[in-house]
Amino acid sequence: MVPFPFPRSPSPPAAMTHLYNTEEPSVISQGLLKKAVLQQGPEGEAGRLALEQGIDFSVVRSLRLDFQNILHIENLWQFSSLRKLQLDNNIIENIDGLETLVHLEWLDLSFNNISEVGEGLKELTSLRDLSLAHNQLTDISGFNTLTRLQSLSLASNRLAHLNQVSGLRPLSALQSLTLSGNPLTSDPHYTHYTLAFLPSLVYLDFHMIFPEEVGGVWFPGQIGLMTGSSPPSQREAVGDMFSEALAEVEMSEREFSRRREEAEAERQLQETYKAAYMDGLQGTALFDSMFEEDGDAERISLMPGVQDMLSQMKEEFQLCVEHLTKMGLEEKKKRDEEVASFQMFTPAGDFLQPAEITGTRGQFSADIIIGTRPDERGDDDSGAARCEENEREGRVDWRMCAFLLIQEIIRDFERNYSDMVGSFFETVQSHMTQLRELENTHHEKVSEMALQYLENAIKGSLEEEPPEQLRKLLADKDTLVSALNTSTTPHSLHRLQRCDRSHRGQADLSRRL
Repeated sequence: MVPFPFPRSPSPPAAMTHLYNTEEPSVISQGLLKKAVLQQGPEGEAGRLALEQGIDFSVVRSLRLDFQNILHIENLWQFSSLRKLQLDNNIIENIDGLETLVHLEWLDLSFNNISEVGEGLKELTSLRDLSLAHNQLTDISGFNTLTRLQSLSLASNRLAHLNQVSGLRPLSALQSLTLSGNPLTSDPHYTHYTLAFLPSLVYLDFHMIFPEEVGGVWFPGQIGLMTGSSPPSQREAVGDMFSEALAEVEMSEREFSRRREEAEAERQLQETYKAAYMDGLQGTALFDSMFEEDGDAERISLMPGVQDMLSQMKEEFQLCVEHLTKMGLEEKKKRDEEVASFQMFTPAGDFLQPAEITGTRGQFSADIIIGTRPDERGDDDSGAARCEENEREGRVDWRMCAFLLIQEIIRDFERNYSDMVGSFFETVQSHMTQLRELENTHHEKVSEMALQYLENAIKGSLEEEPPEQLRKLLADKDTLVSALNTSTTPHSLHRLQRCDRSHRGQADLSRRL
């Protein structure tokens, strides 16, 4: 049996919520926080010492700020270890200022003036017990991320529509729900509907659902007498009453889940491209960005044959970009593997303490020499070779050997990583040069075709009348040549931005090294 919801402090009547409205709202100041912590902290000598030496808010696990006439939640970022927070019986209107309290498990915001949850609880994914009773809520939303929430009180708000209950379905751990005092509870199907859409519930409005007895039981909200039915069949019977509506909601949830997974996969892909310094190169992004702001190129493409040339150029352009992107992702993987290998073969800094390094050759070999990749250190000047020579001569200083061998690991890593970075960005520049040459060749062909088209237009030998958009460019040769040259400006700008991104990436990787 699931325990009854965690008992709360006795709450005053709803009218007390507004007692403080005639007073100036309180600010959550350092003084107020210090006072609140001291009131619940140690007494006597320990309390005196805490007062004199100061209080470290980062270790406080429980905080009471109820009945303080607080309007805005603020300055709580200091309580990084907070587990329990009472903000009930204030005049709070908006839920904000809580996003840093990621360890919070118990939150009481009852008896306030909150009209919506919004994004205020989004980061509180550790919450298990939440009360928003006696507020002004008209909508059940903003709870989707609270997947660990077990007890939720929304009693005495302004929730009027029964279908709002389905908004709590993402709360897969929810066992206790209180909605009493809301208009929606007057709906004759309230209890049936709630149990059908929230099958994990054990308590609804402080009544246990489907007790363990097998005999006749009256259900909360007067569902009816079901004799001799086991709890699972009772739940199924309630679910069957709203099977069509439930199926529709479940289909919507599956679609939402699918879109969310796709969005997450796309986000991860974007992060991968960014880490590989290939962002902006996915699909046709670079090509499209070069032409989307080029109005002259769009008009020029209305000339016969130009669109075909543009399609051919785009195809060659994309092959080059795809090859560059593939190479960039492969190079990132190699760099990541090199870093992982370096971290695996290099001891932690505190390993180099004398007490850790002293010992027998065998101990040292197990801890250090194994990690030096001897297959990569065959030269006679290596630290390992010098250690072997010193051992033969009877003068072995394993501390110095550790220092020399680890130095070699670091030098090897620096050399390998630098070579990778240099080679990668040389390849990037090479591909960018290919893209520039492709565009220059395309520009030359289009210019030649456009000038020939102008000449035919002047002679009156065109097979068809040019579109209105194109006629403006055919006023004279200077106008057309100016349009042809202007159209290359945004192309070059986007290429230069891409090259600049590469240079910044090279500098970034060098700094990391």
